[in-house]
Amino acid sequence: MYKVIKNFHDAEDNEYLNNKSDQYPRNGLKPTEERIEKLIKLGFIKTLSKKELESKAKKDLIALLEDKDISHDVKMTKAELIDLLV
Repeated sequence: MYKVIKNFHDAEDNEYLNNKSDQYPRNGLKPTEERIEKLIKLGFIKTLSKKELESKAKKDLIALLEDKDISHDVKMTKAELIDLLV
């Protein structure tokens, strides 16, 4: 999971405007690893820190895992879910 650190229009998402502090990718978007690496290199996004993940609700962590197709159990604790994301 990534955080937008500089506003940008995503050329690979119909020029969708990603605003600073937004989560990237937005729901339903599955960018390639190459696209993510390029956006990091260009300074548009960064990886969410463990502290930032800890501030999210458990349901949001589950949604992040599902977006990334990461296997999990809804009975897992919030800390266990975070460990899967970092």
